[in-house]
Amino acid sequence: MNSLRRWIVTVGTLLFVPYAAAYAQTYPTRPLRMIIPAGSGGVDTVARIVGTPLAAALGQPVVMENRPGAGTMLASELTAKALPDGYTLLMVTNSHTINAGIHKNLSYSISNSLVI
Repeated sequence: MNSLRRWIVTVGTLLFVPYAAAYAQTYPTRPLRMIIPAGSGGVDTVARIVGTPLAAALGQPVVMENRPGAGTMLASELTAKALPDGYTLLMVTNSHTINAGIHKNLSYSISNSLVI
């Protein structure tokens, strides 16, 4: 019975190690990037108001990057092509969802490329 108990504890410990390593990782470990689909003012102002407390809460800077044009599709495409590592954020507007309904050939998929 002792050998069975030791075997169960050993196997249980070995199964737990990968999960413990995954939870030990900290986020974020580098600056975040917030892509803003407009120029100065309006959405840009809202993004900066949101970005300041976000940076303070996460302990990392949030770098604002304005990418106006094409009815927010340029910013959305840039975000969709970024690494899916959680370090690239997109400030969305109404146009973001409207574009999916009026443009049949978007270069990105809102449901597959962007997590909302």
